[in-house]
Amino acid sequence: MKKIKLKTKKKISTDTIKAGGVIAAVASGVSIITLGILHALGLTDIGKDAPSLVIIIIASIVFAVGLALYFFALFIALRAVEGEADGAELVAADLPAEESLPAGATLEDLAEPAPQPEPAEQLQPDSQPERVEVIEEIYDGTITAEEIAANLAAYSAGRGLKISAECARKIIAAMASSRLVALTGADDGELINFIGVLNGYFGAKTFDGLKDTLSSAYSNLNAITCIALPDASENAETLKQFVNYAAKPAGKTRVTVQNGYTTLNYAISPNVWVFTSVSGSGENLLRNAAEAAAFVCAEFSAAAETGGNDAVKRVNYFTFIKLAELCLDKFAPDEEKFWKKYDKMEKAVKDGCGYFAQNKKRRATEAFASLYLACGGESALDCTAAAHLCAPALSVGLALKDFINAAENVFGEDNAASCKKIGKAVA
Repeated sequence: MKKIKLKTKKKISTDTIKAGGVIAAVASGVSIITLGILHALGLTDIGKDAPSLVIIIIASIVFAVGLALYFFALFIALRAVEGEADGAELVAADLPAEESLPAGATLEDLAEPAPQPEPAEQLQPDSQPERVEVIEEIYDGTITAEEIAANLAAYSAGRGLKISAECARKIIAAMASSRLVALTGADDGELINFIGVLNGYFGAKTFDGLKDTLSSAYSNLNAITCIALPDASENAETLKQFVNYAAKPAGKTRVTVQNGYTTLNYAISPNVWVFTSVSGSGENLLRNAAEAAAFVCAEFSAAAETGGNDAVKRVNYFTFIKLAELCLDKFAPDEEKFWKKYDKMEKAVKDGCGYFAQNKKRRATEAFASLYLACGGESALDCTAAAHLCAPALSVGLALKDFINAAENVFGEDNAASCKKIGKAVA
């Protein structure tokens, strides 16, 4: 639809019109009076003198027009005082058809407004939570990655959820490599329970609704906020939005949230991690999230609460991010022990299905391996391939048996347990 602009045409002043009318009326009136005096004195005979008759007729017409102009100008002036006519006219340039206008709209509604300064962007236009203007980035340089994993296991036990030390390492490594973590072997109830434990450990609040969770995360950037997205096969559209976020967490990815009959639109702050379960078919995850997610086999179970969580040292968002960056150098995987074998595994996958990791996936692989090693893990090849190579390979058509055979050939038959578990869960 083309634009419509308001333009103001130049107009003759009403005072000018009144003055012209008065002058015309007075001049014609003087002519008529003069001829009348001359006729009375016998100096002319209007009935017989043709020129005098013509003058009388013309003067009468001019007199009438002058009076008409005067009263017309007076009428226009009165309307201007009332605000009904100010000389502005709506000039339409290529007006749209009336039937093409939105319901209830008028042509005036489509007029282009005067340029206004752009407002500062708000991350959450539908429900902006309160937050202090300056965020103090709290960083604790005294805690190690190994302590984070051990403390997570200890805190979980205190909350009645037993997590193996190995599972804790892989979860921390997965979080360092992606904002989207897919847990295999956990049903929806276990996932939700686990997210409550994670939020408690990382200092965030847990809410039932996505709207309140995102608002809380935005208002408390020092805390890592974890979101539970149950069985990915039943949340395809929401999963796609979080996949976009995981691909660019520092951007301004938005997610739609249904709040009763209202659909809200929220930006996701970078301190948000999304966990989804693979309790059903892994087809949707393979189709939409294989490249973006980090896959971990859930190894936890319900247990009696042990308490004592007040003594467990927590970790905040900025500490975790900084520590992950430091571990990339300090705990970089060894070229001989790790990268040569991992590259060989990637080549086997490429030969089998054509898949090879792009730069972003390669960086995620490095982040996972370095954090896993920093946490004290001893199966970096198997766990890293399971987290970041298995699902992408299967998503482009590599048969599960071919992937497992390649892992056993490269890593050793006894060193591919995680690849087998992840592969069977998502295939």
